[in-house]
Amino acid sequence: MKMIFAFLFVLILLTSIFLFTLPNMNMEKTQIKRNNKTILKGVEVAKNPLDLTKGLMFREKTDGMLLVFPTEGKHGIWMLFMKIPLDLVFIDKNNKIVDIIKNVQPMSLNLSTWKTYYPKENAKYCLEVNPGTELKIGDVLEF
Repeated sequence: MKMIFAFLFVLILLTSIFLFTLPNMNMEKTQIKRNNKTILKGVEVAKNPLDLTKGLMFREKTDGMLLVFPTEGKHGIWMLFMKIPLDLVFIDKNNKIVDIIKNVQPMSLNLSTWKTYYPKENAKYCLEVNPGTELKIGDVLEF
């Protein structure tokens, strides 16, 4: 019986690793606009549970990712298996920026980097972008 449980555990572990390391294929892409001006192009859109959990894990670079949560709330973002720092831009259901957490570093062996980042206000979306965004709290975006 122990052999069966051990086999199932290893099978589930390997399947999980395989799914999380696969590239995000055929993801919808969008552009982000502010004041009718395009500010970001080629932003991937994550809507399903696997893509929301995976986010930008294992990526060396990004044009950005828009996480679309099923409901508005204080959704947490973590930096597990990230290779690049990010600015986290939290956006409410009316597309207004309600919080920005700048230059969030990937998790490392330093336990101080093992954090989950939450917005100060409820958000329906999180825009993950390269550090240095010029967006501000209160900006209204189109996507």
